[in-house]
Amino acid sequence: MFKFLIITVLFSLAFAAPQVDSGKTCDASGAVLPSSDMPAPSGPFKYVGLGIGTQNYTCSAAGTYASAGAVASLYDLACLIGTPKFDTIQDTASELWTSASSPDTVAHRAGAGAKLGEHYFIASASGISPRWDFGSKGYVVGARDAGVPAPTGPQDVDWLLLHGTEGDLATQIYRVDTRLGQPPSSCEVGSELITVKYVSKYFFV
Repeated sequence: MFKFLIITVLFSLAFAAPQVDSGKTCDASGAVLPSSDMPAPSGPFKYVGLGIGTQNYTCSAAGTYASAGAVASLYDLACLIGTPKFDTIQDTASELWTSASSPDTVAHRAGAGAKLGEHYFIASASGISPRWDFGSKGYVVGARDAGVPAPTGPQDVDWLLLHGTEGDLATQIYRVDTRLGQPPSSCEVGSELITVKYVSKYFFV
């Protein structure tokens, strides 16, 4: 019952049907991942997006926060590949997001492209699983393959590699260049779900 309530909260934060904007499109295949110890991609990238949203946590019986998924909107970065802005847009967006209420506003002010779609979690056999929904372009549900601590510090959520388990949007998903998103170190047992703002880049093979 508790797990069902978590899923219900997450879905209430996400859009049921993502609103995907039209606009200029660019080729993302030339994108290069930032250096890390994660496995190399199996092929060229289809999409590179800027995620702006929240990491969500519940308080465990041990008095520490446990992940309850995430909710984010993703914005196209393909047209920025190879430019200085591509390398720093996660910093710009993170600074804006700390005091803003709308991911769309942050993405526009940071210089990202059109909205690609939405990221949220769904119920699965393992509990909850991440899903990326790009509307008519397709969707993918992911499962974790690898992860490393963010090189920028403990305040930033881990970098991840996931593989697609359902859907045809991508076979691999990388979460890198993360900013913020980590919960406090402890909590009072019985505390309500909390949301922590975060920004990251997502690369889709």
